[in-house]
Amino acid sequence: MKQKPLILQKKFSGFFWTQFLGAFNDNAFKQSVIFMITFKLASQLPEGTADQLVPLGAGIFILPFVLFSPWAATWSDRAGKTKVIVATKILEIGIMICGLLGFYLLNPQNPSTGIYFLMVVIFLMGTQSTLFSPAKYGIMPEILKDEELTEGNGFLEMGTFVSILLGQFAGGWLVELFGHSPYFMSFFFIAISICGWLTSLRVPRTKPVEPHQKYALFFPRKIKQDFFKLRKNRLVFIVVMGISFFWFLGAALLTIVPGYGVFLGASLTQTNFLMIAFSLGIGLGSLLCAILSDGKIEMGLVPLGAFGMIGFSFAFGFLYPESVNSWSDMLWSYFQLFGLGMFGGFFIVPLNSLLQQRTSDQERASMIALNNIINALFMVISSGFIMGCMSAGLSQPQVIQLLGGTIIFGMIYLCLQQPEFFIRFILWGFTRLFYRVTITNRQHIPLHHSILFVTGHLDFIHACLIQMTTHRHIRFVVNFENCQNSVTKWTLQQMGAIFVAESENTNNAELLSVQIIDALKQGDVVCIAQAHQNILKNISYPTIPVHLHGMPHDSHPVSLFQPLTISFGELLPSPHRFL
Repeated sequence: MKQKPLILQKKFSGFFWTQFLGAFNDNAFKQSVIFMITFKLASQLPEGTADQLVPLGAGIFILPFVLFSPWAATWSDRAGKTKVIVATKILEIGIMICGLLGFYLLNPQNPSTGIYFLMVVIFLMGTQSTLFSPAKYGIMPEILKDEELTEGNGFLEMGTFVSILLGQFAGGWLVELFGHSPYFMSFFFIAISICGWLTSLRVPRTKPVEPHQKYALFFPRKIKQDFFKLRKNRLVFIVVMGISFFWFLGAALLTIVPGYGVFLGASLTQTNFLMIAFSLGIGLGSLLCAILSDGKIEMGLVPLGAFGMIGFSFAFGFLYPESVNSWSDMLWSYFQLFGLGMFGGFFIVPLNSLLQQRTSDQERASMIALNNIINALFMVISSGFIMGCMSAGLSQPQVIQLLGGTIIFGMIYLCLQQPEFFIRFILWGFTRLFYRVTITNRQHIPLHHSILFVTGHLDFIHACLIQMTTHRHIRFVVNFENCQNSVTKWTLQQMGAIFVAESENTNNAELLSVQIIDALKQGDVVCIAQAHQNILKNISYPTIPVHLHGMPHDSHPVSLFQPLTISFGELLPSPHRFL
């Protein structure tokens, strides 16, 4: 029977709504403070103070991510993710009560005391979000299966951006409704935080992974240690850089879009809908990732997302209306920003899933905390980037064009540092275009342990198709004579293929057996054709037979969507049982 979507399953729904309500409350509260300062209190403050307080509030909210992330990770590992989530929701209720006092102190004649008290509350909100973050992302692999991570992250990203959007609208609406008695708004925020605490009680219970871990009193040393640990895992380092780069772009767009609307001559409402289009695009792209990934973490979607962001960012920067006289003049801009957001969803969801899946239980929280710190630094750099561009006299469309150029360089860096992203993108597009693949018994593939695949026939096409059945990296044992094409050979080399000669003598077979066993000892997956009897007789490793049905051995893609079935047999103790 087909499973219900994760969002309707008990193990995920409580966590999803806890995160949704938390992000909604954060943004509604911050937006209400910004609107109160900008629209209600600016005339009572010294000239220019309101313009300084808005970015100050944004910086104060981010600061705890730099200061407290290492301690948040340690707490998450010591106490267990679920306990941390529930505790931070209780903390949120207390912070919202402090917010009630801050709004009460907003005296229209002398609002300074109330404003600075609210800045302290925003700092506490940032601290609560910092404590929540390692548990939020770290709990996903503990309550979800590996094949559910992409779907779970898709729902999480979609919910986060929709809640941000709704929170910003709610903050503005509350100021319009209760601007003269702002402390009434706090009862709404307190109610939402209580609802978040109630949903947190439905999050599945998890155990501590490092109950005796000590807190690092000097957090810069802890950050340095975690960073060197991160650099040792090449893939995870590239993933963290990719996530931080996404937040660099997102922060830049959030900063530049209001001015972009002013540049076009759009109204405030028309400009607000630009952010709606962007948020909805990210939400849809995040959900589509689960469908396009076919139940696995698909690295190939990251380059697809980058290419889409490049195209839509240049379109958004170059192809804009010369004047805005009606809503129809803005339709193309909405479509461009929606497309930019959608491909942004393709980009970020697999990266978040990889960060969770490719880190161990013991190091996941600390890597997520370090990721938060690097994200915060990239957002600060983004603010400096935008300020520098504005100081240089660049218009908003020109800044967006420049952002499109940075995505090109970012994508080149990503593919050069980790070619597997680009290889899987090519293979993903190739297999989806030429084949309609049905996969059976994929549950037989272990998620983390080394395994030997044995198949009846293995050439380049077979290798591509088998690789795309799982997110695990597979090293193929292939005949060198079948790889005279330089592109084919380069692709297989990047996939870590082990090349054999057509005629195998005893010495070569033993040497190749040693190479294969070494790869298996490192935890890799190795795939070899059944015909290599001389090699297989020297190997004794857990084995899974792989069968391809509906494609002759010498076939090549000659028609679109050719039906094909790939089935995995049950796990055997060695290849001899299969042979």
